Amino acid sequence: MGQLSKHVIVRLDTQNEPCPDRPVVKLNPRKTKHGEVAFSASWNPLSQKPKSADANQKQHVDAVREFLRERGFRDPVVHISQIVSVDLDGDGQDEFVISATHYKSGDEIPDESAPNTYSFVMIERMVEGKTKTELVDGEFYPEAKPDSAPNKFEITALLDLNGDGKIDIVLRSAYYEGDEVSVYEYQSSGVKKVLSVGCGL
Repeated sequence: MGQLSKHVIVRLDTQNEPCPDRPVVKLNPRKTKHGEVAFSASWNPLSQKPKSADANQKQHVDAVREFLRERGFRDPVVHISQIVSVDLDGDGQDEFVISATHYKSGDEIPDESAPNTYSFVMIERMVEGKTKTELVDGEFYPEAKPDSAPNKFEITALLDLNGDGKIDIVLRSAYYEGDEVSVYEYQSSGVKKVLSVGCGL
């Protein structure tokens, strides 16, 4: 994660958009490969460089499986989408930020929930030699909820967004006709959502 490319903002467009309070940013070049985060700061938001980790490592697979069992899944299918290590709180020890999603339809977001499906982002860390986990955000469906449209949760960025020397977690959650980007602070009392913007029908 770092500077991927340079883009110029051409204009902000609110006409003919479903959410006029959330302008669409027109860029040059027109398209980006993935969603990106851009802002102006007097500090270095990338004071730490997050590192990709092995999603198949037994430690992480076991942590996600136990995390799902605690939420009512009897024999969960573990599918880790992203795993990144970074020192979130500046204590000199890296945490792992993990996103995991399992749908019956594969990667395509369904329009209603099916049993034994989920999408979430969690933090895994070691405390006195033991694995501890904490939910950042997500949805869990050990049983079907036909009237619920599932959201898919993904890690968008890990940056120091307010200059406090700690790393904030930026997530994107999307369902079949809308999405939201949210910022979470990792605090001693737990993870707290501090900012979000979204649009949906």
